[in-house]
Amino acid sequence: MISQERLPFLSFIVKAFAPLTWRSREKIANKLAGFAATEAGSALDMLEAAELETDPRRRRLFFIHGIDEARHADLFRQAAKEVLEGSEVELTTYQSRHAIPQHLYREWDRVDFLTFVYDAERKGQSHFASLGEHFKGHK
Repeated sequence: MISQERLPFLSFIVKAFAPLTWRSREKIANKLAGFAATEAGSALDMLEAAELETDPRRRRLFFIHGIDEARHADLFRQAAKEVLEGSEVELTTYQSRHAIPQHLYREWDRVDFLTFVYDAERKGQSHFASLGEHFKGHK
């Protein structure tokens, strides 16, 4: 789990490397495609959790979260395509590994799974807030 104290450090890293990572249309499209792959993998894991969960309330929440992750994947994929003016981005091997389910709910107990999801969402929120700051005022 990422401690509250580490989030500012992660924001610093994101801001420090943003000019290098986001310096060309190809790099931007590739990063967006990578985010799409990660979200797609998360969607599959969350939908699998919904399938395996026995509590109807948690099952419903996992399903809703999974659909939302799939929507995010689609948004990132479309943004990458727009950056390249209609061309598809080819995923790297590393990115492709993130687009498949990791079977986390099956392999971890419920508390570990929920802790991981909570932590990943907080980290992602911090990451994108930092990117938003970096791109403020850019077209």
